[in-house]
Amino acid sequence: MYGKIIDNRLQIAPNPVVIDDKTIANPSGDILTQLGYLPVVTKNEPAFADGYYYKSVYTENEGKIYQDWEKHKLEEENDEMAQIKKQVNGNTEQITATQEALCELYEAVV
Repeated sequence: MYGKIIDNRLQIAPNPVVIDDKTIANPSGDILTQLGYLPVVTKNEPAFADGYYYKSVYTENEGKIYQDWEKHKLEEENDEMAQIKKQVNGNTEQITATQEALCELYEAVV
């Protein structure tokens, strides 16, 4: 597998690729390297640990991309989810208020 790290995320090399208006299916490693993609060395996810989850992280070193795993407590994920839910609730309230205002406007016009 070949890829690039863009915005701290792994982008897998496309297949097929287009070079000079030619479509190449199943491009070789040499072609992908010419396009700026590097070989990706993957690592198995660690064994499950109660109360934790793992996120893959990628680093570039010596012309290759290496996968590793970061361990996070589930509480961290729950805090993030709480923030997302708060934002969604705020958006829902805003949408409801807008819908009510539109209904009033519609009734005034009709």
